[in-house]
Amino acid sequence: MEKHFELTEEKSALNSTLFRIKATIDIPEHEIRRGDLGGFVESLDNLAEDYSFGGYGWVSNDGCVSGKACVSGNAIVKDQAIIQDNSQIYGNAIVRGNAQISGNAAIWGNAIIEGFGTVGGNARIYGNSLVLGHVYDDASAFGNSEIFGMLCGFAKVFDNAKIVGSNTRVAEDAMVYGNAVISNGAGIFGEVRAYGNAIIYGNVGIYDSVEVLDNSKVFGIDMPNDTNSGSVNIYNFAKIYGEAFINGRGGGEIDILDFTEVYDYACITSIYNFQDKKIIISGKAKIYGFSRIEDNVKIFDNARIFGDAKILGNAEISGYTKVFGKACVRDNVKISGNVKVYENSVVSGEAILCQNEQIKGKTTYR
Repeated sequence: MEKHFELTEEKSALNSTLFRIKATIDIPEHEIRRGDLGGFVESLDNLAEDYSFGGYGWVSNDGCVSGKACVSGNAIVKDQAIIQDNSQIYGNAIVRGNAQISGNAAIWGNAIIEGFGTVGGNARIYGNSLVLGHVYDDASAFGNSEIFGMLCGFAKVFDNAKIVGSNTRVAEDAMVYGNAVISNGAGIFGEVRAYGNAIIYGNVGIYDSVEVLDNSKVFGIDMPNDTNSGSVNIYNFAKIYGEAFINGRGGGEIDILDFTEVYDYACITSIYNFQDKKIIISGKAKIYGFSRIEDNVKIFDNARIFGDAKILGNAEISGYTKVFGKACVRDNVKISGNVKVYENSVVSGEAILCQNEQIKGKTTYR
């Protein structure tokens, strides 16, 4: 097939091996008329005709295509975008702005790479994905996903998921899908799965094989001009789901690990001005119902906190302890063994419970 463009003698000011092109035919899909000037290419092989998807690849404005890179199908490169190395742009893909595509990256479908977005390595962007961030290694984005942060390793983002914020990172084998949003500096790694309508925001690190799903929210808010912003770390096989809310709002940290599950409407909160404090929930603990965990609490082993129960202060709950109903455990209390605290009970002060006690009713135990 006859080439749809030819090289002119005009060279790029940025690279003297690149020559501006001129259309030799009308290309209506790109609103190009015969004789119109385009961008810059290194060789006639950088733009292809009727490649897989039909149509004519084109580069316009001061866009550059070099090396063994190829723009084909109905794909177009615009503005100051740079396509280089072995990268492939095809289908109806658009690369514009100051975007850069390199390595063995492939962009196709209706994908758009724009702004200062970069795609490199063996990354794959397709479907209706939008990238203004950075995607590299063997990562992929597809569906209706939007990438404003960093996607790397073998990570995948798809469906309607969004990665927002230049310092937000999804890496390794992590997957984000459904309507999940990862934003404002959060990082997910390992084999983490974030999906459903989950929101992960701020100073949060999620690792290993954790799942965050449904309508759950994990916040580690970085507050402007406040060095006491909280952080949240979730590890191992922990699972956050339902309407659960993990909120690192204060100076303290929240660590959730092992096989812990937090679900229903449970809320775990690091309170303002609790510097050097840390909530730790580990083992096979389960936090659910409308329960609340705050301050500097530690919950371990097979403990169960549910109903409208509250665990506050420096309380430590472990063993097979169950706290439920409208019970409240606070201050420096330590509870282990097979203890049950329920109904409207309040356990406070320096109390230590470690056998098979059952604290119920309106009992106040100190």
